Amino acid sequence: MKALLLLVLTVGLNIQYGGSALLPPSSSSCSHRPSKWCSSLDSALQCGVLKQCLESNFTRSRHTGDQVEVGLYYESLCPGCRMFLTEMLFPTWVLLDDIMSVTLVPYGNAQEKPVGQKYTYECQHGPPECQGNMIETCLLTLTADAGVIIFCMESSIDVLGSAESCVK
Repeated sequence: MKALLLLVLTVGLNIQYGGSALLPPSSSSCSHRPSKWCSSLDSALQCGVLKQCLESNFTRSRHTGDQVEVGLYYESLCPGCRMFLTEMLFPTWVLLDDIMSVTLVPYGNAQEKPVGQKYTYECQHGPPECQGNMIETCLLTLTADAGVIIFCMESSIDVLGSAESCVK
């Protein structure tokens, strides 16, 4: 029954939108966060991901288990961490958001050392990485959009320099 519904929706939308159910009237008009692309038929069309949303929703309707919990301890300026986060983890997280829970911990290989009543931190890639880790930790504490902002930062050439524009 669900497969028939998917077929009817795809064919109907294919006719309604001029032959392509995959492309919205203007693919540059997507104003939704990736985690909201499949939240409605309109947003899926607007963002050009209708086919993927229909397939994903069909698959997810069969899911009965607990969410998969993924924790990533990473360093904000580590090239390997950045590649994994932006090219592997984040795209998977977007696609499997309702069956996958991700906890990001921007700490990685930092060393903490007590100095009197305080602690100092040394990061593998120097003081700028400690600053990046702190910025990303604050984002995780202050906003529900932290994952998208961190992806923006980590996928840019200048992680720290892009922080402000990524938040906007």
